Amino acid sequence: MRAKTTILALVAAGILAAGAAYVANKRNPALPPLVATIATPQGVTLHNMVAQNPVPYMQLSIIKGAFRFGDARGMTAYVTDADTTPGKSSCDGVCSSDWPPVIAPASATAIDDWSIVIRGDGVRQWAYRGKPLYTSAKDKVWGELKGDGAGGAWHVAVPAWANVPMPPGIGVREIAEAVGQGLVDDHGMAIYAGPALDEAQTGRHAFVPVSAPQIVRPVGDFTTLDRPDGVRQWVYKGHPLYTYDSDVRPGDANGLGVDPHYAIALVATYFVPGEVALRPDEKFGGIWTGRDGKSLYFRDITRFTANGSHSARGGDPGVPQVGRVLGLMGCDGTCETSHPPLIAPAGAQASGYWTLYDRPDGRRQWAYNGYALYGASADQKPGDLKGNDNYDVLRVETVALRAAVDPYGSGLFWHVSTP
Repeated sequence: MRAKTTILALVAAGILAAGAAYVANKRNPALPPLVATIATPQGVTLHNMVAQNPVPYMQLSIIKGAFRFGDARGMTAYVTDADTTPGKSSCDGVCSSDWPPVIAPASATAIDDWSIVIRGDGVRQWAYRGKPLYTSAKDKVWGELKGDGAGGAWHVAVPAWANVPMPPGIGVREIAEAVGQGLVDDHGMAIYAGPALDEAQTGRHAFVPVSAPQIVRPVGDFTTLDRPDGVRQWVYKGHPLYTYDSDVRPGDANGLGVDPHYAIALVATYFVPGEVALRPDEKFGGIWTGRDGKSLYFRDITRFTANGSHSARGGDPGVPQVGRVLGLMGCDGTCETSHPPLIAPAGAQASGYWTLYDRPDGRRQWAYNGYALYGASADQKPGDLKGNDNYDVLRVETVALRAAVDPYGSGLFWHVSTP
């Protein structure tokens, strides 16, 4: 088993600390750390864009690789062309009724691409790269984009991670096991930042230099170096770039933890609650766990799709629309004796893929991608997965769930939570 644990344990501290997102290049101590930006601050959520599938029945499905920002509830965030002065909102009065601001919590502070606008009424509003964020009063449920294009001036707020100069053959995509957006090559394979000389190979596998054309100019933060073996290698912010020859398909991050001198070249890191960590797993590509190291689960609809079994790595991880409609209905008071809810501490704020549900007992519960999370008393120790694929089926007949999921009604089963 690969030694990913040390690297993945870094996500347990909430938003990844600056020191967690860089390569400790001991061979060149003068080289500054490669620090990634924070993808979302407190009160701003991250979502895949959605598409409507008219057959076999109307349903929303996620579009991998296309993202939008949202407020703490997950409602779509927008920007307007009318905001021409960075850090200042032009939408107040009647406008703010139609376009409510995305609120920055009192405890939030500006960070990286994120700043806070103090509106005329004293409300603290988030701004991304200087553009204030709003929601639309026309959007009533998660996933709606009714404000997009309004008046020719309003647009969905989307990340700009890849909107920077990139050399040919290098891009940016989500790397779930690295909990963020990272550099990838032209095949979609993860790129790692490492030492200038890659003599520290491990076992049968190796980190392979990302080669650059022999005639090329620097592009943005990308430069090149000429290696002793004759290869011209791409360098990002001073860090030579590599792929790992044991990564076999896009999304793999098998080189994590293999050698401490190499790490995924992240450009943006995702928020993770302090109550949660990511455990490496060959089949699932990582499993979310509680502080005790035991697996976390959610209840989902029973379905199989053309892209694989619902529980296989690369299969269908669930649709946020379903999780949000289901809410806390998937586990009642009796159920919670065998599946304790993942409780958020006082003052916790939604961010990234993580949101919160208000429980009847006054506490709040963490949800990932819309699905409320629970433990499983059947798991006795870290690494157990006795709660996964548990077909102790619960049939839910609510009109809302049937309309969103299946016109014939659906059974729900327990599924391990993965990034």
